[in-house]
Amino acid sequence: MTTVYLHIGMPKTGSTSLQKFLFANRIQLLEEGYLYPITGTKEIGQIWDRYSHNSLSKQLETKHDVWEQLQQEIEISKAQNIVISSEFFTYPKRFFDNTNSIKKIRTYLQNYSVKIIIYLRDQVDFLQSLYAQMIKSNLQDSSIKIMIEKEKFRCYYYSMLERWSFVFGLENILVRVFEKEQLKNANLYDDFLSAIHFPLLHDDFRIQPCYTNTSPSIKVIKIMRILNQYSHFLTERISFDQLDNLKIKKWINRQYSKKHTHFLEYLSNQNELTSTINRLPDFLISDYLLTSEEKYSLKQEFLEENSRVACRYLNRPDGKLFKAR
Repeated sequence: MTTVYLHIGMPKTGSTSLQKFLFANRIQLLEEGYLYPITGTKEIGQIWDRYSHNSLSKQLETKHDVWEQLQQEIEISKAQNIVISSEFFTYPKRFFDNTNSIKKIRTYLQNYSVKIIIYLRDQVDFLQSLYAQMIKSNLQDSSIKIMIEKEKFRCYYYSMLERWSFVFGLENILVRVFEKEQLKNANLYDDFLSAIHFPLLHDDFRIQPCYTNTSPSIKVIKIMRILNQYSHFLTERISFDQLDNLKIKKWINRQYSKKHTHFLEYLSNQNELTSTINRLPDFLISDYLLTSEEKYSLKQEFLEENSRVACRYLNRPDGKLFKAR
């Protein structure tokens, strides 16, 4: 029976880099009997849609044609192994509320043997990385504490995994830990290839991974947040000012938002301005998002969940999911 490896994230575990690598090496993968489908990707769109199968998740509730096209592509390819990747299977809240959406996936893939692959990241690292990404993308202007209260439902890993195992079976949930020390060869690509039983390592591929992802410093993130606050205030004022022409308001908003986004992209890379920001003294702007006490409190909150994941999904009697830091 054809096996579908469904990689569902989590977010902030290197999914985009992995998807770009798989997409670039589709031909070589297929030569070994592994199909990384075109269906579900977008030729034109945001980078996270271009190489991933986000459309499969986004259209799960509304359209059926993309899933039918996927089945057709699988049949035509005659590949015995299918690799589907989208962290949108663990991003929308509906996947955490109940099993209805997960059951729909099972229905679409009922003719195949399905293995669910998921990477889990230490919750404190995950939440800080998610916050930085939201700030960089102009999706956030509040404090990290406010964001954590809204987003930490994603961090109850055991509860989430139980929903997937209820639908697909415990034996079909392949949990991987997103820590360098716990990855095969300390490498995400080799670890993933091992998870899908691919016969080669990433060094054997004709097109090598492109390590281009850079993260701004904490100080730069905090400056970005201030800019986002000003930007959101300004765009709200434009929306409610005395201009009667709605089209002009929207045009001004679009133009300003575009320039603001470009400036955030500029700050996301190392340059003279970011170097200056990083040299600002700590009494003006601190270089941490969470204090040691706040990190410890968060780790304690998820300690039992993580222990249950380690025991049930990784067969670790000591209950240690992440390395203590």
